[in-house]
Order: sequence, then C-alpha cells, then structure tokens
Amino acid sequence: MRFAAVRAAGRSVRGLHITAITAAVRTQPLPAPFVTAARRVDALTEAVITVETDEGFSGCCGVPDLAAVTGDTPGSAVYAAERIFAPLLVGCELTADAAERCGKALYGNPGAKAALDVAVHCALAASRKAPLCELLGGEMRELTTDLTVSAGRPADVAANAADAYARGFPILKIKLGTDIGADLQTLRELKAALPPDACLRLDANQGWTAAEALRAAELCTALGLNVDFLEQPTPCADLRALAEVTCGTELRVLADESARDPESVRRIIETGSADMVSIKLFKCGGLRRAREIADCCARQGVGVVMSCMLEGAEGTAAAAHFAAAAGIDRLDLDAPLLCGRTRAGDVAFDGCRIRFLRERAE
Repeated sequence: MRFAAVRAAGRSVRGLHITAITAAVRTQPLPAPFVTAARRVDALTEAVITVETDEGFSGCCGVPDLAAVTGDTPGSAVYAAERIFAPLLVGCELTADAAERCGKALYGNPGAKAALDVAVHCALAASRKAPLCELLGGEMRELTTDLTVSAGRPADVAANAADAYARGFPILKIKLGTDIGADLQTLRELKAALPPDACLRLDANQGWTAAEALRAAELCTALGLNVDFLEQPTPCADLRALAEVTCGTELRVLADESARDPESVRRIIETGSADMVSIKLFKCGGLRRAREIADCCARQGVGVVMSCMLEGAEGTAAAAHFAAAAGIDRLDLDAPLLCGRTRAGDVAFDGCRIRFLRERAE
C-alpha cells in the first residue's frame, strides 16, 4: 500500500509562484437530509479555498461545516485562508509542502489545512498536465464506493437501502446509533428487505455503549447479515470500550472518529482497539498526514478505508486520487452523490463507480 511522495516534493515547478489565496463561502441544498447519530444536515455549506499562481494554474477545495467533528467551520476556514495562509504563502514558490509551512501558525483546523493542501496539489497537477494520482505516484484506475443510507425509522432505512441496492449500489453504509432498540429493529428490517449478497457497513457514529455494540454484532451474526465492518460503535475518546467491542466480536471494527491523525492511529494499533481505520483528508489535515496513516497501517497489516465527510466534490475527488495512488480499495466516497453532483475536475462519480477522465470539467 505504500506509495511515492509527490515527485520532486518541496521543489518548485518551473518557478511557479503563488499570487493569491482566497476563500468564498457557498451553500447548496441537499437533495435529501443527511442524518446520523451526531447531526442532521439539510444543506452543504463550505468555504472554497483557491490557490492561484503567476502562470495561471490554480487549484481549489472546499471546507465543509465540521464544527461537530473537527471544529472547522466555513467562517474559520475563511479566516485561516485570508489571515494566515495568504500572508505566509503569497509570493512563495508553489511546492508540494506549501501547506506544511502553515502548520505551526494555526493550531488544529485540520479541514482548512487539508483544503489548502489539496488546492496546492491540484495547482501543481494542473501545471504538469497530470492527474493528481500520478503526481502522488499512482495510476488512474476505476474505483468502487459505497452509498450511505441516513438514520431514520427502521422501515424507512430498510426501504431506502433496498432502493439504493436496486439502483446498483451493492455496498451500503447504514447510519445507526440513535437508539439501540430501533437499531436492532433496523437490522431485522434490512435482513427482510435486502438480498443475501448486499454488503453492509454499519456506522453508529459513537452512539452505542460497548454492550450495545456487542448486542448489535450478535444479532448481525444470528441474522446472517453480510457485514463488512462496524464503524466507530463507541465514543471516540474511549479506546477501552472500542477494544472491548473489537475483542468481543468476530465482525471487523473500524475506528473513524478515534482515528484523527497519525498519532491517534498509532495508539489504536498499539492497543489493538480496532481492526481497521478510516482515513479522511479533512479529519487528518491533508495528503501528507493521510500518507503517514496509510504507511503506518501498511507496515502493521491494519486495513484502511478511504472515506469522506459530507464535503464538496473537489475534496472527495482528491480523496479518490489519493486512494488510487495508495492502492486503497475499500472506499466510502459518496459525498458528491449525496450532494447531487457527479463530476469534479477529472473525476466522475457514476453510481458506485468512480472513474478518472483524461479531460477536466471546471
């Protein structure tokens, strides 16, 4: 899974210089509400950070409202872009490590740092007339994503899952964690509504206790559900509870909110708290830190899932390029589909398929 760093990382490309870093907030209603155990989202609001250069090459990426997840908000991202990133980087050479130069000037805010990092790399890729995955040392290949089914009444969740399966999504991420009784009924409804080959990823978004998670896992086994993994069943700060679930079931357990950065991932691996970890660019702070996590997991034989927040298509497209370069095949990159978009740059989101195109769409 280990992959090359950006070729000539840290070196300028034909002397390109950054001439502007700007941010603008945009909002678009979602086709349907996005509901988890932690939040409900009716519209995607994000601050789009754009990096421009003296030869006309540019890159952009949006920072969604992640107040409940990382603390990032569109407002804080605009402040970071205009008051921190621009003063530090405008006039400097465009290099792959440009975003790293802002790390010590801004505490936290991994979403804003990730958006800047993606925008810089997209500008670099544009200057070389190469796709981002090739800049990262990989090759374009077709990928497959799951589709998320929002939390809700058990019968509604099952009906929505059956509809998604019928539309060509064989892998479904089911949002649970609002109430264990309702969640158990949802599992029974899913068993009745879906064919045996439907692959389920069950995400409680920290909503269960360890005992509740083990009850859910036991029912999944009894029902014969085809479960790929349980995602973040317990509160993110309680690795003991997460480890209790991991040790208490044969189902794979995926750490998401607990796996925030390379340091937290190393703790998860050292303590055996989870079988797998989720990598999200906006959670860990960008491509370089995502690479650190992927390399660490590869060395330890720990599985990874390349995932996304509810973010704009540009950020999810960058995650797809990263996954292609890193050789990651388990993907949860459905945000553009949930937001009603099917194209970002040279990436097309065609149902469950993610395809890289030779031409770009602006």
